[in-house]
Amino acid sequence: MVRIPHENERTITRGQLRRREAGWEGRLWETREVLHWDQWIRRRVRLCHWKDWKRPGTRRKRLLELGADPKKVHLVTRSRKGYWRLASNRIVQQALDYPYLKSLGLPSLKGLWIAFKYGSQATA
Repeated sequence: MVRIPHENERTITRGQLRRREAGWEGRLWETREVLHWDQWIRRRVRLCHWKDWKRPGTRRKRLLELGADPKKVHLVTRSRKGYWRLASNRIVQQALDYPYLKSLGLPSLKGLWIAFKYGSQATA
């Protein structure tokens, strides 16, 4: 039996896994997994930035530097929510967006997967 990590209680047999990998369903499942991990990694990097900034004043300053809306920044910087939850907040996501993370050197797992699967000519 093989456990699928993102589904809570569902297990599948090896035969079902082979059939799934062989057909279009397998490619779809593989694509979803890559996208899931790509999103998870970006969220984790945002969490690390948020944790690194520590104080509300520093968070406010950094978010404003990254172009966040000044009227909404205080809603996030003074929040008592956890790091993981705030890493998925819209204001934080817009400030620490994909182009910014790419400029820091974070590669796109989706882009790497597409290049591996379809060759270097393909684009993400």
